[in-house]
Amino acid sequence: MEKIQFTYEARKMFKTLLKEKLKELGVSYCSISGDGTMYIKEAISDTEKKNVEDILRPYGIRVFLMKNEHLIPSIKLCIQSEINAGDLRKKKISSILSDKLGYSYPYLSSRFSAATFMTIEKFCIFIKIEKVKSLLDNDTYPLTDIATQLDYSSTAYLSKQFKDVTGLTITDYQRFISERRESK
Repeated sequence: MEKIQFTYEARKMFKTLLKEKLKELGVSYCSISGDGTMYIKEAISDTEKKNVEDILRPYGIRVFLMKNEHLIPSIKLCIQSEINAGDLRKKKISSILSDKLGYSYPYLSSRFSAATFMTIEKFCIFIKIEKVKSLLDNDTYPLTDIATQLDYSSTAYLSKQFKDVTGLTITDYQRFISERRESK
């Protein structure tokens, strides 16, 4: 008996299958991103959505229609994911959001600001400082590594933003964390 082993690229397989099935149904789309998000050219009817769901279900693919009410949580999740992955040095957040969510950055920015009363930039800074606090809590990385990982031009700039957001210097924050650990 001869044994044959197969390998496959899941993303490529997914995209190819999706393209073929959408073509069968006559659903036109702009692009399919690597994370499985498809950007359609125009709104699809409930019947078309059901047809897409039915043709993809046997392959284990579920369909979620992303409407604007999901836009703000999607923006936040995308930013958090990119910051946690440490991918900010490679690409600007405006490009990342536009590419992943399929809307222009000015549109995303205005919708985000209107809904949260905060700019995307301020939210990014807030999330980055939360990541800094998390890394400082673990006491595993020197400040220079943290600054580099989160795409700060210098530790001084990181320290300034940290103080602006938290009201504490990094040294004061580390002292507070140390005291909290000792009291437990």
